[in-house]
Amino acid sequence: MRLLRLLKEDYDQVRAHLKKTLIIISGFASAEIDAGFLELAEQGYAEAQEILGVAYASGYRVPEDTVIACVWANLAGANG
Repeated sequence: MRLLRLLKEDYDQVRAHLKKTLIIISGFASAEIDAGFLELAEQGYAEAQEILGVAYASGYRVPEDTVIACVWANLAGANG
């Protein structure tokens, strides 16, 4: 039971984090996400890379693309 409780806590934390990220990007138009965050992400900013990863994973204001999402998520993890 303890393991299940820990897994649920981890799941809840990840879900809350993704929700916060989607709230952040909800104020931007898709062109702004593509241009502004892409420029920052390419410069190595982990936060921008993470936002792009979530955006592409969910298809939120950008075309859904799991490969691109994984690339940005992995870079975000490596950079911060």
